[in-house]
Order: sequence, then structure tokens, then C-alpha cells
Amino acid sequence: AVSTLVRGTSYLLAIAIDEYVHYSKLGNCVKDLIDIKNELLAKYDFEEENIRFIVNEEATERNILRALD
Repeated sequence: AVSTLVRGTSYLLAIAIDEYVHYSKLGNCVKDLIDIKNELLAKYDFEEENIRFIVNEEATERNILRALD
């Protein structure tokens, strides 16, 4: 018997912060996240609507919890 792989829906919640109040600014976190997103869309079974980014000032506890919900 040949088994068939059943795939579910893939989701991504990613958080990247380049701009901190009390620390030096970083330059690659958000860029790297965009690169990862592009790879997931191009090579894996991710759909754009199932990818959620939270970046910089949007990365509040409230927004993170809302995205997880």
C-alpha cells in the first residue's frame, strides 16, 4: 500500500526589531525576515495570507498576543 502525505496549512508569525529605544539600532533583522518570507513563499507551501510580521514599534505585547490568538 502506498501512503499519501497529507499536508496541512502552514503559518508563520515572525517578530523582528531593528529599532530599539535603549540599544544600538540593528540593520538586518527586518531585512532577514523579508528574505525568509520570500524563501517560504517561493520554495515551500506557505501562502501570503498565512504569514504575519510584527516589526519594530509594532512588536508590543498586545500585538504579539493578538497575532497568536
